[in-house]
Amino acid sequence: MERNFNIDKKYLYSILNILKEYQSDEDVLADIFKLERIINRFENHFYEDKEESLKESIDGDLKRYEYFKPFYPLAEKFINIGINVDDISFEATYSALDISDNEAFSTVSEFFNEQSEFFSSGFNEFNEEAEEHLEFIDKDNNTDGEMTFLKSTGDAFVFCPNYSNITKITILTHETEHVIDSFKNPNFYENLLIRETVAIFMEMIVGDFCAKKYNLIDDHFQRKLMLHIVLKNHANIFIDKMDMLEIIDKNIGLTESELIKLLEDEGFSFECINFLMENTIIEDFFYILSYLIAIEIYFMYYNDKSKALSILEDIILNGTDENILSLISKYGIVLNKNVKNYEDKILSKIKKQ
Repeated sequence: MERNFNIDKKYLYSILNILKEYQSDEDVLADIFKLERIINRFENHFYEDKEESLKESIDGDLKRYEYFKPFYPLAEKFINIGINVDDISFEATYSALDISDNEAFSTVSEFFNEQSEFFSSGFNEFNEEAEEHLEFIDKDNNTDGEMTFLKSTGDAFVFCPNYSNITKITILTHETEHVIDSFKNPNFYENLLIRETVAIFMEMIVGDFCAKKYNLIDDHFQRKLMLHIVLKNHANIFIDKMDMLEIIDKNIGLTESELIKLLEDEGFSFECINFLMENTIIEDFFYILSYLIAIEIYFMYYNDKSKALSILEDIILNGTDENILSLISKYGIVLNKNVKNYEDKILSKIKKQ
């Protein structure tokens, strides 16, 4: 039976109006903010105008500088392993896969039902309410997919771009995994450094699933390579920004013009400074740690599927930004260990075609 996936703005406003009656609750206040933001984005084709000045952006990142310092060696090692993204020019050319919304959702359902009961049950819970909580949006909107979870009501809303290729399914899987994470542990999504871990992993393996289902040649490897290049670029930006913030941190007393002059003398042009500050340091980094964990578990999955899924379950239920490194170490996971193997696997598969 054909299903109509549609998030009604009136439905969102009705939830918002109910929440505003209980603003004394901390979770409700947080959900009001999230809901107002997603409504505004939804109504404006997911476009948001950055309101902060350059100084405000720098000050915001400077407050987080010390927190991110321990992750510098991890990101530095990542960008120094294997391919240098400055030396590679790649643009994915996916096969046409013009499938309906219903087929895309059905394929994702098949995929999750091949995973453990933990993940299939989480998907089936979302499946029961998906018609009012999922919308396939124009691919030209200013988003590549997103999920909003309201802890106080238990509602999860997913927006997925309507691409005519494999990415319609991989993005839908990624965002749906965020729903499963939130259903299983409502606090997990608040861990900004690791909340992408399982979603990235599921996007990796659903690509392999789609390749078999739709007889695709290397689309799944093209998708992996494209994301890999994007995230290595993010790591480069993170490193450059941390180097810049170190200079700023040592020269707190300077005026803005004096600081800009100093940074320019240190090799950071004004255009470079503006580029580095286009996103917050959280946005620069929060995929990187998750991605490195996902790569290691990806290699485990095809040797011991049950163990890999069990580790992911442990991360969802018990992982936090503070304990994640000790949590994965008990499973013998060493970050960056398989990055080169992962790159070699992807590049060899694409080059063969």
